Amino acid sequence: MEGLSKMLDKARQLEWIQGFKISSNSGNSISISHMLYADDTLIFCGAEKLQLQYLNLTLLIFESISGLHINMVKSMIYPVNVVPNLDELADIMSCDIGSFPTTYLGLPLGAKHKSVKMQYLSMGGRVTLINSVLDSIPTYIMSLFPMPSKVQKQLDKLRRSFLWEGNSEGHKFHLVKWATVTQPRSLGDLGIRDLSKHNKSLLMKWHWRYGQEGTSL
Repeated sequence: MEGLSKMLDKARQLEWIQGFKISSNSGNSISISHMLYADDTLIFCGAEKLQLQYLNLTLLIFESISGLHINMVKSMIYPVNVVPNLDELADIMSCDIGSFPTTYLGLPLGAKHKSVKMQYLSMGGRVTLINSVLDSIPTYIMSLFPMPSKVQKQLDKLRRSFLWEGNSEGHKFHLVKWATVTQPRSLGDLGIRDLSKHNKSLLMKWHWRYGQEGTSL
Protein backbone atom coordinates (compact mmCIF):
# COMPACT_ATOMS: atom_id res chain seq x y z
CA MET A 1 0.00 0.00 0.00
CA GLU A 2 3.02 2.27 0.29
CA GLY A 3 3.18 2.50 -3.50
CA LEU A 4 -0.44 3.64 -3.68
CA SER A 5 0.22 6.18 -0.93
CA LYS A 6 3.14 7.67 -2.88
CA MET A 7 1.03 7.89 -6.04
CA LEU A 8 -1.82 9.64 -4.22
CA ASP A 9 0.67 12.07 -2.68
CA LYS A 10 2.01 12.81 -6.16
CA ALA A 11 -1.52 13.29 -7.51
CA ARG A 12 -2.16 15.84 -4.76
CA GLN A 13 1.12 17.64 -5.48
CA LEU A 14 0.16 17.86 -9.17
CA GLU A 15 -3.24 19.19 -8.03
CA TRP A 16 -5.01 16.30 -9.72
CA ILE A 17 -6.94 15.76 -6.50
CA GLN A 18 -7.54 18.09 -3.60
CA GLY A 19 -7.68 16.77 -0.06
CA PHE A 20 -8.49 18.82 3.01
CA LYS A 21 -6.27 20.97 5.20
CA ILE A 22 -5.77 20.84 8.95
CA SER A 23 -4.37 23.95 10.60
CA SER A 24 -2.66 24.20 13.97
CA ASN A 25 -2.69 27.05 16.47
CA SER A 26 0.76 28.08 15.23
CA GLY A 27 -0.62 28.75 11.76
CA ASN A 28 0.98 25.72 10.11
CA SER A 29 -1.22 23.44 8.04
CA ILE A 30 -1.00 20.06 6.38
CA SER A 31 -2.99 18.74 3.45
CA ILE A 32 -4.42 15.23 3.73
CA SER A 33 -5.48 13.39 0.58
CA HIS A 34 -5.80 9.86 1.95
CA MET A 35 -5.54 7.61 4.99
CA LEU A 36 -4.49 3.95 5.00
CA TYR A 37 -5.27 1.20 7.46
CA ALA A 38 -4.22 -2.35 6.53
CA ASP A 39 -6.03 -3.05 3.23
CA ASP A 40 -8.53 -0.19 3.63
CA THR A 41 -8.04 3.24 2.08
CA LEU A 42 -9.88 6.53 2.60
CA ILE A 43 -9.34 9.05 -0.21
CA PHE A 44 -10.39 12.69 0.06
CA CYS A 45 -10.93 14.85 -3.00
CA GLY A 46 -13.17 17.60 -4.33
CA ALA A 47 -16.61 16.82 -5.73
CA GLU A 48 -15.52 17.68 -9.26
CA LYS A 49 -15.68 15.55 -12.38
CA LEU A 50 -12.07 16.31 -13.36
CA GLN A 51 -10.71 15.32 -9.93
CA LEU A 52 -12.58 12.00 -10.02
CA GLN A 53 -11.26 11.30 -13.51
CA TYR A 54 -7.71 11.96 -12.35
CA LEU A 55 -8.29 9.79 -9.28
CA ASN A 56 -9.62 6.96 -11.43
CA LEU A 57 -6.58 7.31 -13.71
CA THR A 58 -4.24 7.16 -10.70
CA LEU A 59 -5.87 3.95 -9.48
CA LEU A 60 -5.69 2.39 -12.96
CA ILE A 61 -1.97 3.19 -13.18
CA PHE A 62 -1.44 1.65 -9.74
CA GLU A 63 -3.21 -1.53 -10.83
CA SER A 64 -1.10 -1.75 -13.99
CA ILE A 65 2.18 -1.26 -12.14
CA SER A 66 1.49 -3.40 -9.08
CA GLY A 67 -0.59 -6.16 -10.62
CA LEU A 68 -3.12 -5.68 -7.81
CA HIS A 69 -6.82 -5.18 -8.40
CA ILE A 70 -8.92 -2.58 -6.60
CA ASN A 71 -12.40 -3.94 -5.95
CA MET A 72 -14.69 -1.01 -6.74
CA VAL A 73 -17.73 -3.17 -5.95
CA LYS A 74 -16.77 -2.92 -2.28
CA SER A 75 -15.93 0.78 -2.58
CA MET A 76 -18.25 3.66 -1.73
CA ILE A 77 -18.32 7.37 -2.46
CA TYR A 78 -19.50 9.51 0.46
CA PRO A 79 -20.55 13.09 -0.33
CA VAL A 80 -20.00 15.90 2.17
CA ASN A 81 -22.77 18.52 2.08
CA VAL A 82 -24.86 18.79 -1.10
CA VAL A 83 -23.33 17.36 -4.30
CA PRO A 84 -25.69 17.93 -7.26
CA ASN A 85 -23.91 15.64 -9.77
CA LEU A 86 -23.29 12.77 -7.36
CA ASP A 87 -24.59 10.04 -9.68
CA GLU A 88 -22.26 11.19 -12.44
CA LEU A 89 -19.28 11.18 -10.08
CA ALA A 90 -20.13 7.69 -8.83
CA ASP A 91 -20.33 6.45 -12.43
CA ILE A 92 -16.77 7.68 -13.05
CA MET A 93 -15.50 5.55 -10.16
CA SER A 94 -17.92 2.66 -10.86
CA CYS A 95 -18.86 2.50 -7.20
CA ASP A 96 -21.96 2.86 -5.06
CA ILE A 97 -23.06 5.95 -3.14
CA GLY A 98 -23.02 5.98 0.65
CA SER A 99 -24.31 8.49 3.17
CA PHE A 100 -23.43 9.76 6.63
CA PRO A 101 -23.57 8.75 9.40
CA THR A 102 -21.80 5.46 8.70
CA THR A 103 -19.16 3.25 10.28
CA TYR A 104 -15.55 2.60 9.31
CA LEU A 105 -13.61 -0.20 10.99
CA GLY A 106 -16.36 -0.32 13.59
CA LEU A 107 -16.11 3.38 14.47
CA PRO A 108 -18.83 5.96 13.70
CA LEU A 109 -18.21 8.58 11.02
CA GLY A 110 -20.28 11.68 10.52
CA ALA A 111 -22.32 11.14 13.67
CA LYS A 112 -22.87 13.88 16.20
CA HIS A 113 -20.85 13.53 19.37
CA LYS A 114 -23.96 12.96 21.48
CA SER A 115 -24.89 9.90 19.43
CA VAL A 116 -21.67 8.14 20.42
CA LYS A 117 -22.71 7.11 23.91
CA MET A 118 -19.43 6.02 25.41
CA GLN A 119 -20.98 6.09 28.85
CA TYR A 120 -23.10 3.08 27.88
CA LEU A 121 -20.12 0.93 26.96
CA SER A 122 -19.60 -2.04 29.21
CA MET A 123 -16.37 -2.54 31.11
CA GLY A 124 -15.34 -5.14 28.53
CA GLY A 125 -16.02 -2.67 25.72
CA ARG A 126 -13.86 0.00 27.33
CA VAL A 127 -11.04 -2.51 27.88
CA THR A 128 -11.22 -3.47 24.20
CA LEU A 129 -11.05 0.19 23.11
CA ILE A 130 -8.07 0.83 25.39
CA ASN A 131 -6.17 -2.18 24.03
CA SER A 132 -7.04 -1.64 20.37
CA VAL A 133 -6.98 2.18 20.14
CA LEU A 134 -5.40 4.03 23.06
CA ASP A 135 -2.52 1.56 23.41
CA SER A 136 -1.84 1.34 19.67
CA ILE A 137 -1.46 5.09 19.06
CA PRO A 138 1.97 5.51 20.76
CA THR A 139 3.32 2.08 19.75
CA TYR A 140 5.42 3.29 16.82
CA ILE A 141 7.14 6.04 18.83
CA MET A 142 7.62 3.63 21.73
CA SER A 143 9.43 1.22 19.41
CA LEU A 144 12.03 3.91 18.67
CA PHE A 145 12.48 5.99 21.82
CA PRO A 146 12.27 5.51 25.61
CA MET A 147 9.04 7.01 26.89
CA PRO A 148 9.50 9.86 29.41
CA SER A 149 7.93 9.04 32.76
CA LYS A 150 5.83 12.21 32.60
CA VAL A 151 4.29 11.11 29.30
CA GLN A 152 3.63 7.63 30.64
CA LYS A 153 1.88 9.02 33.71
CA GLN A 154 -0.32 11.23 31.55
CA LEU A 155 -1.25 8.31 29.27
CA ASP A 156 -1.99 6.11 32.29
CA LYS A 157 -4.19 8.85 33.71
CA LEU A 158 -6.19 9.02 30.47
CA ARG A 159 -6.56 5.25 30.32
CA ARG A 160 -7.58 4.99 33.96
CA SER A 161 -10.19 7.71 33.58
CA PHE A 162 -11.68 6.12 30.48
CA LEU A 163 -11.72 2.65 32.04
CA TRP A 164 -13.55 3.63 35.22
CA GLU A 165 -15.48 6.73 34.16
CA GLY A 166 -16.07 6.29 30.42
CA ASN A 167 -17.59 9.44 28.93
CA SER A 168 -19.76 10.25 31.92
CA GLU A 169 -19.57 13.50 33.82
CA GLY A 170 -18.20 13.63 37.32
CA HIS A 171 -15.64 11.53 39.14
CA LYS A 172 -16.07 7.83 39.82
CA PHE A 173 -14.06 5.72 42.22
CA HIS A 174 -11.31 3.56 40.74
CA LEU A 175 -12.07 0.20 42.29
CA VAL A 176 -8.78 -1.60 41.60
CA LYS A 177 -5.17 -0.46 41.70
CA TRP A 178 -3.71 0.30 38.27
CA ALA A 179 -0.81 -2.07 38.92
CA THR A 180 -3.38 -4.85 39.27
CA VAL A 181 -5.32 -3.83 36.17
CA THR A 182 -2.17 -4.08 34.04
CA GLN A 183 -1.46 -7.67 35.09
CA PRO A 184 -1.88 -10.37 32.38
CA ARG A 185 -5.26 -12.00 31.85
CA SER A 186 -3.67 -15.33 32.66
CA LEU A 187 -3.48 -14.08 36.25
CA GLY A 188 -7.16 -13.19 36.24
CA ASP A 189 -6.77 -9.46 35.60
CA LEU A 190 -7.84 -7.22 32.69
CA GLY A 191 -4.64 -7.50 30.65
CA ILE A 192 -4.26 -3.80 29.87
CA ARG A 193 -0.68 -3.12 28.85
CA ASP A 194 1.90 -1.78 31.25
CA LEU A 195 3.33 0.95 29.01
CA SER A 196 6.71 0.96 30.74
CA LYS A 197 7.22 -2.77 30.17
CA HIS A 198 5.79 -2.55 26.66
CA ASN A 199 8.19 0.27 25.81
CA LYS A 200 11.18 -1.71 27.09
CA SER A 201 10.16 -4.84 25.19
CA LEU A 202 9.84 -2.87 21.94
CA LEU A 203 13.27 -1.29 22.42
CA MET A 204 14.84 -4.66 23.22
CA LYS A 205 13.98 -5.67 19.67
CA TRP A 206 16.84 -3.47 18.47
CA HIS A 207 19.29 -5.20 20.82
CA TRP A 208 18.16 -8.55 19.46
CA ARG A 209 18.50 -7.39 15.85
CA TYR A 210 21.96 -6.03 16.50
CA GLY A 211 23.02 -9.38 17.94
CA GLN A 212 21.40 -11.42 15.19
CA GLU A 213 21.89 -9.09 12.24
CA GLY A 214 24.97 -7.06 13.04
CA THR A 215 25.18 -5.55 9.56
CA SER A 216 21.51 -4.52 9.39
CA LEU A 217 22.10 -1.38 11.45
